[in-house]
Amino acid sequence: HKEGLLAICVPREEGGTGASFRTYCLAAAEMGRFCGATALSWNMHVCSTLWSGALADDLDMDATMRGEHERRRAKHYRRIVEDGAVYSQSFSEGGAAAAGGAAFETQAKPVDGGWLVSGKKIFASLAGHADYYGVLCTEVGEDGKASRRNTLYLAVPAKADGVVVVGDWDPLGMRGTVSRTLLFKDVFVEADAA
Repeated sequence: HKEGLLAICVPREEGGTGASFRTYCLAAAEMGRFCGATALSWNMHVCSTLWSGALADDLDMDATMRGEHERRRAKHYRRIVEDGAVYSQSFSEGGAAAAGGAAFETQAKPVDGGWLVSGKKIFASLAGHADYYGVLCTEVGEDGKASRRNTLYLAVPAKADGVVVVGDWDPLGMRGTVSRTLLFKDVFVEADAA
């Protein structure tokens, strides 16, 4: 955080370094020459800023949707830039969802002011160490059917009621990211977490 590495891919206008994807890759490679575990863990955080940044910027959004997205991501970027918040990615469930073949089993039920999230993510990088878990989940429609078209990316606060980290992990023998299992049981996530 002190060196600005957490905000490397946060746009300059949001207080970050505004590095390109290429620059990010070069920085990761250089970091990995000295400590692969640090580079990999750092990657899991930085990718969260890429999902809401450069990758989302390439999506077709109308002006209203684009404005709402930019307002929401600015909140997350401030947490990273000002507070040194660490985000992680929590996609894996052990099935076809993470590869885009099915809807995520982790579900977000719309409620007043946000969602209630329930489900399980395996191999969740930085589990127990990140401040926010970037969780891909399926918003449950009124018909109760799960669809890949209803995928949400939500920043779930690590200290929220109903978030539990389980399982053992040996960073030296397995992987330096400490990728334990995350359980979510009716976790309230505010609307701006999207």
